[in-house]
Amino acid sequence: MLKEQGLLNEAEAAYCKASDLDDQNADLWLNRGHLAKLRSQNLTAREFYTRSYAIDKNPRALTELLSLGVAESELQHDPAAGESQQADAQVASRVVGSIDVFDGTSLLGWAADPDQPESPAEVEVLCNGVVIAQGRGSYARDDIRSLGPEENFAGFSIPLGDTAMVGDVLSVRLKRTGETLANSPFTLEQSLAARRWLARHDGLSPEEIMAIRAQFARETAGLKLSIVMPVSEGLLEQVRQAVGSVVNQWCPHWELLCIISGDSGPSVRDFLNAQAGADPRLKVLVPTHASGRPVALSTGIEASSGDYIAIMSAQAVLEPEAVFRCLDAGLSGAGVIYTDEITTRRDLDYLHRFILRPAFSYDLYLSNPDFGQFVCYRADLARSSLRQGSLEGAAVDVDLALRILEGAETVVHVPAVLYRTRPAHTDSDEALALRGEAVLGSLNSHLQRTASQGVARPGFRPGNYTMDYPDDQGRTLIIIPTRDRIDLLEPCLEAIWRTTDMKHVDIVVIDHESAENETKQYLRKIRKRITVVPFKGQFNYARMNNQVVDQFGSDYKYLAFMNNDIEAIEGGWLERMRSIASRSDVGVVGATLIYGDNRIQHAGVIAGVSGPVTHAHKFTPLEVDGVRTPGPNASLISTRDYVAVTGACTLMRSEVFRGVGGFDDSLLIDFNDIDLCLRIGSLGYRILNDARSVLYHHESATRKKGDRVVHSAETAIFIRRWHELLAMGDPFYNPLLSLVAEHDVGHIVDVYHPVRVRGVNATLQPLAVGQARRVPGPIRYP
Repeated sequence: MLKEQGLLNEAEAAYCKASDLDDQNADLWLNRGHLAKLRSQNLTAREFYTRSYAIDKNPRALTELLSLGVAESELQHDPAAGESQQADAQVASRVVGSIDVFDGTSLLGWAADPDQPESPAEVEVLCNGVVIAQGRGSYARDDIRSLGPEENFAGFSIPLGDTAMVGDVLSVRLKRTGETLANSPFTLEQSLAARRWLARHDGLSPEEIMAIRAQFARETAGLKLSIVMPVSEGLLEQVRQAVGSVVNQWCPHWELLCIISGDSGPSVRDFLNAQAGADPRLKVLVPTHASGRPVALSTGIEASSGDYIAIMSAQAVLEPEAVFRCLDAGLSGAGVIYTDEITTRRDLDYLHRFILRPAFSYDLYLSNPDFGQFVCYRADLARSSLRQGSLEGAAVDVDLALRILEGAETVVHVPAVLYRTRPAHTDSDEALALRGEAVLGSLNSHLQRTASQGVARPGFRPGNYTMDYPDDQGRTLIIIPTRDRIDLLEPCLEAIWRTTDMKHVDIVVIDHESAENETKQYLRKIRKRITVVPFKGQFNYARMNNQVVDQFGSDYKYLAFMNNDIEAIEGGWLERMRSIASRSDVGVVGATLIYGDNRIQHAGVIAGVSGPVTHAHKFTPLEVDGVRTPGPNASLISTRDYVAVTGACTLMRSEVFRGVGGFDDSLLIDFNDIDLCLRIGSLGYRILNDARSVLYHHESATRKKGDRVVHSAETAIFIRRWHELLAMGDPFYNPLLSLVAEHDVGHIVDVYHPVRVRGVNATLQPLAVGQARRVPGPIRYP
């Protein structure tokens, strides 16, 4: 628990105390090794893994030792063992892969064929001796690079679908040789977070539940939630569970309107009518003039009497506190309220995965228009949306949400898992195409109504969309600091010239005391294409960029800051970033940066995870088998808000940069880009990262690891300045997620987290020059 909360020193102290009590516990030494590895103490980790392996020869410790570069010959075998036993041990020590975890839907791990290291290894998954799934390595794994060449993508993720269930015992083997991977046999079980969440109410007595009911009723007195549930062709058992979850709510202030929107069958109708007779809060409505979801939603909204109207799928099952949490959030007057969810198998207690959403990002919703299968709207906004025109089409839910967003001032996210959903039936390709066209129509109608000048187009996969805004081709200055390293600078510049229309673009290279003749000759060679500005003295990234902007910036509408180890890949990246930055509500636009092996280096910045800040989704494959990785909540295929983006490749309007006084030069190397974004964000501007602007960042080549170990003075400045944001938590990172392992589920039941309120339209403070140059006191991030 201490490790999960990021209290690593305290966790180590607890492990030390435990090892004093029992130093022959293999799992204890294994976990101490994990903690040491997390703290980048690889020699210590190696020692702990060795102790774990010495106790019981467990394959997990062996896998970790091999990943840390321990040669098989170093693993000592028992000298008292016979020759056959030693031979068996040597064969067993040939680790060809490992099953790491079952995430509820897929089996994750790695595999490498020692005899064919250049090719991704193919593996088979067996249950009771029968092959039930196959897969192959498809992404790189840093932790096992010592076992093969760097370009070998050894990591695998194999979907199991309905072929295996919790409790099944599986094994995984190399398809070519039949060798079994470490951790086989592997028993499928739900994650610890899932088991804890399922048991969260087990300790409540009937008296305590009665007290909770009374408290919820008092705190939401005078409010009512109308739940609109279209029922069409539903299975009786599913409808029974959905309705039962509403009837059993701990807060009594609800009404349920079940609208028969299709051929639901007599058994479902009989059940609903019986429930309506037993509880006056439940009503069954049958539209007379038409059927289908659009009519059902319109009928339910018009018939509702609550302060908030929730649209609920008949596939969803509410948790007992759902109505209270939504009405409690409604005290803010928000126009939209959405929550987190869990997907399940047919058995509602067989949990697939937690869907833990960020606070509202307008751009993310446009890219991935989905609030989930239980979303609440303020009743007056829902009814006014009907006056704009009748709801219709396959994208009726998106159309309704967009109309409501146009009238809403704020959107609230309740960071709590308030419902479960079963997997929906798979639509045909034709149905998916029709829905995609309908959603595009709704998005473009919304963009026209809001006069945004944007155009919605299909995205990377069904359900994902991209917004294209006009590029005004405003004059743009690209600023690149460098010191020698012609091997980086030349590809950087050549890629810009190759992928960018330079008609309205100029480049300034800041030469920080380059000493190599090759660099000087190259800069002289290209002097007609760029401007070289010398900078002398101690390296100060903030100051050198500020000086260039002071000298040239007033002549340009846009400023792009770029490291010399950035390499553009395809054309259009600058034009796209510039088109997004042209919006008056946008302060900074960042690019998605990848390593040379096509793994994510940067796709936004998260505050307060594994330190003051971290790059989001780092080391995630950009794509698998040619398909872009969506990431949690489609974050890797969408344009979306973050608190900050990296200065390695970022673009903004000159008026924004100059308006906040530029970089803070007291932050010489670290945090100056993050601090700039936070100051701009504190004035109400959006900080966006774009998934379509993808460039290489050869980060490892730019600076030695030791150069950026710790800049304690800069870290102290940053933490002191932004301690309130760090204490409250990153608004775009769900508080139910881990603060140690990014986007893993954290303490999902331990803490009651307050709702997170975000504005639909940015409220911008004026950009008086230098207004946010310094932050004398902590600024509360809106």
